[in-house]
Amino acid sequence: MATRELGSLEVVPITEIWPHEERNFTPWLADNLDELGKFVGMELELVGREYRTEDRGRIDILAVDKKTGQRVVIENQVYMSDNDHFVRMIGYAASTESRAIIWVAPDFYDGHVKMMGWLTDAGVEVFGVKISAVKIGEAYAPLFEVVVGPEQAADRADARMDSGPNIYARFYRPLTADLRTEGINAIGGRQGGWTGRARTFRSGTHLEGAGITYFSSIEWGGKQCSVGLVFNEGEQRHIFGSLREVYGNSETPLGDLDLDWHEGELNSYLTIRGLRVPDQSDESLDRTRKWMKDTLLNLRSNLQPKIEEIIATSPPSDIRMQEEQES
Repeated sequence: MATRELGSLEVVPITEIWPHEERNFTPWLADNLDELGKFVGMELELVGREYRTEDRGRIDILAVDKKTGQRVVIENQVYMSDNDHFVRMIGYAASTESRAIIWVAPDFYDGHVKMMGWLTDAGVEVFGVKISAVKIGEAYAPLFEVVVGPEQAADRADARMDSGPNIYARFYRPLTADLRTEGINAIGGRQGGWTGRARTFRSGTHLEGAGITYFSSIEWGGKQCSVGLVFNEGEQRHIFGSLREVYGNSETPLGDLDLDWHEGELNSYLTIRGLRVPDQSDESLDRTRKWMKDTLLNLRSNLQPKIEEIIATSPPSDIRMQEEQES
């Protein structure tokens, strides 16, 4: 057997491939969003390159995540991260009402890493993606590495994973990463995304715009864990009521799952109680994660289309309030 000739791998500056950010790097990245999307768990589709906003200048790349329909601001540069790009990308996200930001650079200063983590905790999905390049002979290849993202933000709580609130980070981190690949994204920070036994999730712009989110809650010591839907505003009571009217007293498309309906003064809940979690062993946690994932996907597949139908056919809130008062 003939000996194959092997080339040597050489790490090179990315400017050897893309000398200029706007003329070289941005066009290449816009044409290869599928590659970038693999690393952040999104199906990215280009909306525009050098996308002009009304008040904040031009975004390097504006994309949409086809899984969720949410807009994604992408800022890219060929040199080390800087304050100018950081400030601009926040302004771009606000201007376009984007809920996710991807910052691509050869490397990031520690201060920028901390600020991206802080934004993620505050409810904006921010990904810091490091790009490097290698060369074998005359051929070049780019390499992506996610250095900041929702899972990395949760990692900051991992100094002691065996007790206290950190056990929840250990439980949820694999689950939220897995759900993101299905288009169900954890909501961060004070909104419940990264702390305590409960998490909230969004899936689709119609539900999010109507103030409706998914949730999960883990219980230890043989108690039941649960998942479900939160109708976050009193205004959404009619959606909750319509859904209960259809599925509350009949067989549901969710099989043997037991639906618990609770209408509160502010928030209403559709809850599915499931597995009992006897302990914190890896086997027990893996089984619970699988149940949560499967049940949330079941909810989305079977009930979300009906909820979106109710939202689409509902009268505006001011007309509905007048009708309720007259009745």
